[in-house]
Amino acid sequence: MLNPKFYRITLCAPFLMVLLMLLHACSSTTQQSKLQQEIEQMDKEIMTYHDEAMPKMNKVMNLRRQINQQIDTCEDEMLKYSLQKISYELTKADKDMMSWMHQYQTPPVHDSSLHYLARQREEIKLIRDNIFSGIEKAEAAIKK
Repeated sequence: MLNPKFYRITLCAPFLMVLLMLLHACSSTTQQSKLQQEIEQMDKEIMTYHDEAMPKMNKVMNLRRQINQQIDTCEDEMLKYSLQKISYELTKADKDMMSWMHQYQTPPVHDSSLHYLARQREEIKLIRDNIFSGIEKAEAAIKK
């Protein structure tokens, strides 16, 4: 006859395995949930930078048009060069925003997603800053 302890161990082993798998699954789910929250937070921050800059795009286009009109009538070569530089900055800011919007996607929940989002945050922040800087320079040049 087999030892009764053997039966208890045999019956408890599958239960312990299921319990360990559940604990691991809960831990994994908690980590996934935390990662999901971090991704959502970074995505919101990224979209905040985008939303600050995007309404300024019509202004960028209008200022560029005005600057280009000044370039066409300008006879001072130094001033013309400065205006061309501003026009280029406005064109680049517009192009960079359109390009960024075309390629940006909120990533799936994955460990590498945070690295991707950090790069995207820096990129859209730079684009936003370039848009504001271009507007400021263009407005100052038009007032002259």
